[in-house]
Amino acid sequence: MGVAQDIAEAAQWMRRAARQGNVGAQYFLDTMYFTGQGVDEDPVRAHMWLDLAAWSGHIYTLTRLAKSMTPEKIGKAGELVAAWKATKD
Repeated sequence: MGVAQDIAEAAQWMRRAARQGNVGAQYFLDTMYFTGQGVDEDPVRAHMWLDLAAWSGHIYTLTRLAKSMTPEKIGKAGELVAAWKATKD
């Protein structure tokens, strides 16, 4: 209230929280990347964050996003997930 909304700044804060394992932020980033709100539209990054949210113990459907993606893009998202997970071990 009383403060102008800045969706790009919100995306930066969501990324910070998501990188720390916040599942809600990971899921929200999926939506931001899927719709291009505050970030460039990027279905690969959207899939990555949604996959990470699911991996974190929460079940969210990847079907909505995967239907609009090529197998190559889904594979790239998987590579990004594996790289991210490697930094957490």
